[in-house]
Formats: sequence, structure tokens, C-alpha cells
Amino acid sequence: MACDCRRRGDAAALLVLFWLFLPAVAAYGAEAPGGPTRASVVALLRHQEGIVRSVECRFRVKGIATRAEMIPLIREVCRQRSPQTPVERYLYTEDMVGRQHRTLHWWRDGIRERLEESGDAGQPAGEPATATVFDGQIVRKLSRGPKEVVGSLQPSSRWNSVNRTHPVSMLYEFQNTPYSALISGAAECEIAQVTWQEKPHTRVRFRHPEFSHRSFVLLLDGEGRLAERDVIVKLAEDPAPRIYEKHVFSDYVRHADSSGEPIWYPRRAVYHYYMGLLADGTPVEYMSEQIDVLDIKFNLAIPEDRFVLEFPEGTRVYDGLTGLGWLDQRAEQAKAVSAFEATGLTRWLAVAVAVAILIAIFVALQRASRARKGSVVSR
Repeated sequence: MACDCRRRGDAAALLVLFWLFLPAVAAYGAEAPGGPTRASVVALLRHQEGIVRSVECRFRVKGIATRAEMIPLIREVCRQRSPQTPVERYLYTEDMVGRQHRTLHWWRDGIRERLEESGDAGQPAGEPATATVFDGQIVRKLSRGPKEVVGSLQPSSRWNSVNRTHPVSMLYEFQNTPYSALISGAAECEIAQVTWQEKPHTRVRFRHPEFSHRSFVLLLDGEGRLAERDVIVKLAEDPAPRIYEKHVFSDYVRHADSSGEPIWYPRRAVYHYYMGLLADGTPVEYMSEQIDVLDIKFNLAIPEDRFVLEFPEGTRVYDGLTGLGWLDQRAEQAKAVSAFEATGLTRWLAVAVAVAILIAIFVALQRASRARKGSVVSR
């Protein structure tokens, strides 16, 4: 009897999972005889994006230097553009990319975020080297250097105008806009079924609905997981739009969620950056970044104070929110101006007093003179 109850419970749980996941799967693969459509892809991505409500993640970003076999190709692309194009601009040494290695601890709840960053050695035992908090309106950043602590205040426009590297932007959004919304609003969108690595995939090619110079190509596997993403941009030095970045995702891991539906997330991503194309259209890579997810948790309760950042006493603060600039420098300037104004005021006050005294003496002499004249006449 106990075994039968257990089997019935397992069957019921599987049935619940099936019904939870059925809408996205059906919309993605079986909506139309020809395969996925724009509507089905948008429904799938919107479903994936909606499951993730909060995230805590530790991840490492490692820069990869320019590969030796790419240097002649970089020189060729520079020669095609102009003999004056500096090749060194695209050559990244091990020392240069080594300074970009960093370990990050990141939280997000809704639109609020906190990012703590340390060097390649990992998360420090004490305070992080850099902490950045976005509370939904203002971006606050605190950097601890060997000689001083520097803070800054920036508006939300700075936060949303850059495609920052973090776990949500890796899969779900570009510049804080979900990919489902970008595809839904795109004036140009092409969806096709292709074979990649001997397996069927769905290729989604679309133009950004607001920035016409930017396009994307998403490659989704049979389960709707993102395998690759191309970022295509039209830069000033290029005659036509070209691939600017390629993001490759691998080693997906299943994460259980309280909703009963699993969240699949990659443990590794590699971002390839291209400086141009050869005459035959081959992209030329000048550097890349490897992103390793060390630990990630979804839909957890994050304390409110995680999204609060206070500047300790003595912090030099740059105010980019109101345009005041360095607040400590303005204070020194204010002190200097006040001292100058005080000195000037003292000088003018002294002059005014001296003039007033002279006038008083002059008036007194005039009255005395008139008094003497009056006395002589009366006699």
C-alpha cells in the first residue's frame, strides 16, 4: 500500500511538472507545422525570463590575450582599412588581460542590483575592492584603493545604457531589456531551423527595435536553451554591419526551483570580440573573455540592506547625478572663495569707513566755517 501511494505521488508530481512546462514547450516547437515562429520564440523566452525573479551569483571573468595566429590577420584588416590604422590598438598581451581578471559577487532582486568585485585572487576576507549598488534610481559606487577611498553617484541612465556582464544579461536581457521584448518589437525578424554540431537548432535573427545599427542572432537548442549569440554592429570604420561579438554558452546545469520547474543555466560562457572581417568575410578575433559561474542561486530572499551603500567618512565623492563634480574639491574651492570674499569685504569695509570719516570731517569743517562767518556778520 505504501509503495502504491508513493508511486501515485510521484506520478502526480510528474503530471504537475508536465502541465507547468507544457505551455512553453508547445508554443516553442509544435505551434506551427514549419517549426517555431516569432510568437512561439517570444513565448518561450518570456517564460524563461519570468521564472527568474531574484539571483545571487559568484562568477569569475578571465581575459584571454590576442592569439598569435590572429596577429597577421589583424594586420591584414588594418591594411585594408588604412595604412595609418594602428595595429597595436587591437593587440592584447597577457599582462594587459591579466589586469582585467576579476571575481564578482552579484545580487539582483527586480531591477535592484549589487555588485562586489575583487581581483583575481578571489573574494577578499574583508571589504571588497569595489562595490556598486543600483537601488532603482541612483547608482552608487565605492572603490577602495591603497591610498584613498573613492565614491561616485550616477543616474540610472548610465546603468541602463551599457550591456553589463552579469548572470541575467548573459541569457535573458540586453541593456536591461528582455530579449523577448526585443524580438517582439523588432521590425525585422527571421526564424529558421538549422543544424549545428549535428543537432537541430533554432536560429533567431532580428534587428534591435530602437538601435537600427545593432542586430542579434540567437541559436537555441532543441530544449530552447541558448547555445550562441552573435552581436552585429555597424561601426564608423566598417562599410557594412558585421559581427562584433560572439557569445558561446556551455555546460548547462539544472537548478531546482520552488515553483517545481527547473531552471537551466550554463556554468561557462566565452565572449569572443572581433575587430573586423577579412576580404572573404571571415571575422578576426582580437581578444576574448571566459566567464565561469562559481555558484548561483535563484529566487531567494535578499535582505533590503543589500541594496544600500553608504560612503565611509573621508571618502572622496564624485557627483555625476547633479553635475557638481568632486564634492571635496568644491568644498576646498568654496573655502578659498569664502576667504577671498572675506578679505575683499574687509578691504571694502575699511575703505567705506575711511570715506565716511572723511565726509564727516568735511561736513564738520563746513559747519564750523559757517558758524564763524555768521558770528562776524552779527557783530
